[in-house]
Amino acid sequence: LSGEVRTVSEIAREAKVTGPYVSRLIRYAFLAPDLADAGLSGKEATRGGLDVLLDSPLLSWAEQRSRLASQSVRR
Repeated sequence: LSGEVRTVSEIAREAKVTGPYVSRLIRYAFLAPDLADAGLSGKEATRGGLDVLLDSPLLSWAEQRSRLASQSVRR
């Protein structure tokens, strides 16, 4: 966002990781903080559900929580 790097490829190259890995991590920046923390810590309630949120268009944090809750109920 600061403009220091222009592409995911540049970030990956500087961090010595792959582009797809950087892309996956960047999507976490748009999750509600509590959901990102839960997903990154591997909490059971978020498994699989975060994949749906990460692949969805940007949602409000309230919508993210609601969608994750409905995913958990379906299991």
